[in-house]
Amino acid sequence: MRIGLAMDEIRATDQRMQRRLLVMTAVVAVLAVLIVLFLIASRNFKVVSLKYEIIQTLTGNILENMNDAVVTVKFGWTHFDFQPPAEELFGIPVSNAVGRELMSYPH
Repeated sequence: MRIGLAMDEIRATDQRMQRRLLVMTAVVAVLAVLIVLFLIASRNFKVVSLKYEIIQTLTGNILENMNDAVVTVKFGWTHFDFQPPAEELFGIPVSNAVGRELMSYPH
């Protein structure tokens, strides 16, 4: 006696499992790529931040040890930095100069 079973349902289930496996593999691959990109970006950010800090310290040291009057103005003509020799040259205290617009001084 021989009993025959239809394999259609088993084949359909097998195909669904293969599709799910492909989708899950794609999702895991995308997540892995995103994690690697995040780690690279994080590392690069740390390196750039450290170099910026070094440059900022070096520039600050140079400006502090200069005997020349240095006035730094940012976009919008607002004073960003006003060194002590500039205070003596212009007769304006540093506390009054920083954050004030350049055009607000009497001509």
